[in-house]
This record gives sequence, structure tokens and C-alpha cells, in this order.
Amino acid sequence: FFFKQKTAYEIIAGDWSSDVCSSDLFPSHDIGSDLLFPFVENGSWGYMDTLGTVVIKPVYTLASSFHNGLAKVVVNTRFGFINFKGEEVVTPFYQSATDFHKGFSVVSENNLFGAIDRRGNTVVPMSYDSVQIAGDNLLIVFRDGKCNYLSRLGEAIDSAGFTACGPMESKLAICSKPTGMGV
Repeated sequence: FFFKQKTAYEIIAGDWSSDVCSSDLFPSHDIGSDLLFPFVENGSWGYMDTLGTVVIKPVYTLASSFHNGLAKVVVNTRFGFINFKGEEVVTPFYQSATDFHKGFSVVSENNLFGAIDRRGNTVVPMSYDSVQIAGDNLLIVFRDGKCNYLSRLGEAIDSAGFTACGPMESKLAICSKPTGMGV
């Protein structure tokens, strides 16, 4: 399948040979009923399949593409996540939310950041100036000009109070303190 934009909001399906459209084009989805695309109708967003059939009715203020089985949606001004059936997996509650990456979504409320898992469980409480995903089981949190690493469970890996933290590779990271940088 391929899609061609007919108008600003209308998408029509085209017909290509199966060797052109492979799962390599859509690495997080299988071609078939699970492949859904956001569309807008009368100012509300929903999801349609590759044939243009509405699968999830347009009820959202905004809707993003599905990534690893979940799509970020906005209801009024609140972010949450739904599955392919349109069921809320994470209730639209957050001021902002990133797509899930390595099992985490960075979320915010009242301009403080934290992280949730794919079930909506709080992994890192919303008490930080910034949160970054640093690896498969690692987050970097920033507060009051200092950063630290947290585990997947939200437990502090160190309390060195770095001023800058880089992503960790093979249990090593470049970090800095006011006195200098190190690994």
C-alpha cells in the first residue's frame, strides 16, 4: 500500500506490488490490521487502517502515530496513550509526554518532569527539572543544576552530583563536575 494526500486531511489508499511494501518500511508494526494512521475529521483526530476504514473514531484533540503498540493522544490539553483498540493505556493526565523509548516515556506536570512505564506506572516521580532516557535501564535526572543516573526502578545509581551526564555505554559515561570531566 502507499498513501497519497488528496486534500489537507484526506488520505486515499493506492495499490503497489507486495514487494514494494514490506515490513521493513514499518519496523514497529506488521502490515495488516494493526497498522493504523492518524487522521482528522471536523477538528478531531482518530485512526484509520490501510484501507481508509475508521478503526478508532475521531475524538482526540491531537493524535500521533503508533510506536511499539501505543499512540500518544491529547484530550483537551492532556497527554496520554492508547492501544490499537482505542483503549486508554495511560489516561490523558500529563502536561507533556514523549513517545515511549526503551520502555519509558518522559512526562511532565506543573513544569516538573518524571518518567512512566508502558502501563502508566510512575518510575521517576515528577520532581525534576529534566529527565532523559540514557539507556535500556537508565535515566538521567536533572535538578538544581546537578544530574544523576537512576535505574529502571527509579533508584539512584550514584549521588555524585554531576553538572553534566552523558549516555552510558558499556557501564561508562562522560560526566562533569565543577572541578572537571571524567569517565
